Amino acid sequence: MARRDFYKFDSVKMFNRDEVAGVDAYILTAYFVDPRTICQSGRDPARLKLDGTGNGLWLQNGSDPILDSVEVPFHENEVNQTKWVKGSCFPSMGMYNILRKK
Repeated sequence: MARRDFYKFDSVKMFNRDEVAGVDAYILTAYFVDPRTICQSGRDPARLKLDGTGNGLWLQNGSDPILDSVEVPFHENEVNQTKWVKGSCFPSMGMYNILRKK
């Protein structure tokens, strides 16, 4: 059964309750290509070869994937222009500096 003990998933439009493999769960729909492309025309082979799996991240925040999707900034310097903020990450989660010395 989907639980609300730690987070009130049902109070956020981005999460929908559903059954997955027989388990009651909250789900979030993520797109790696703009939903306007995927849901309307799709990608031609040339675009698929250029982008691979995708070229960004969009999270569906309502019932309409085109009107209700939110684009996640691709670069950190773009975050300041949005409502996104840094979270409380724990070691091995979130940002990682590949130049960090051990």
